[in-house]
Amino acid sequence: MLSLTLLTLCLAAGPLEKHMNEPRTITVSGEAELKVAPDEVTITVGVDSRDKDLGKAKKDNDERIKRIIAAAKNSGVEERRIATDRISIEPHYESSSYSGRGTSIEHYAVQRNLQLTLRDVGRFDAVLSAVVEAGANVVHDVQFTTTELRKHRDQARELAMKAAGEKAGALAKTMGMKPGKPRSISEGGGSWSASYGRRGGGMMTQNVMQMTAGPGPGSSDGAAGLGMIGVSASVTIVFDLE
Repeated sequence: MLSLTLLTLCLAAGPLEKHMNEPRTITVSGEAELKVAPDEVTITVGVDSRDKDLGKAKKDNDERIKRIIAAAKNSGVEERRIATDRISIEPHYESSSYSGRGTSIEHYAVQRNLQLTLRDVGRFDAVLSAVVEAGANVVHDVQFTTTELRKHRDQARELAMKAAGEKAGALAKTMGMKPGKPRSISEGGGSWSASYGRRGGGMMTQNVMQMTAGPGPGSSDGAAGLGMIGVSASVTIVFDLE
């Protein structure tokens, strides 16, 4: 009976002893975002020509597109960076009070879009004005990008790692401890985004946002006021506690 009781006590103590021997860890996340100046911009413009006569609508569209391409080249866009994005020809019917659609054609809509990629972002305003004056009557999209996205992602990841380390140190200190070696590191999904209209500011914190060097509001290169690109990264790290 005594041996059975001792065996029961030993078995009961097993899970508790195992729990007490588990390493003490702290899990933290770090995030960082870089705001970088773009070095490339893609402008998608279009021509929407409408006429009851399909031939006239297409002729108007073709002539405007030719003028836009010429204006883009004269404004500094390389020919190899001018591409057709979309072409469509669509009949529009007269409305009917009975069926909602008549049988006779009211007009034809001929639409064609062009993508213009400019490496000198300082000429953005000049290019946009030139192609609108040349006949573009639709501006579909303006996308600011960077040709060094990979480099900026690496920098954002390094800042996220640093942010996680700072956070682990601050949390451990409140318990009279300090973080040791990392047990595991996992990376979250990074991202990048561009906005039209520069926003300033930014400071180094445990979740980091940092501005990279770029032309300021007083710059004379024509790039001031353009969209800044946000490049972000996040990591999760498990540290030992000492």
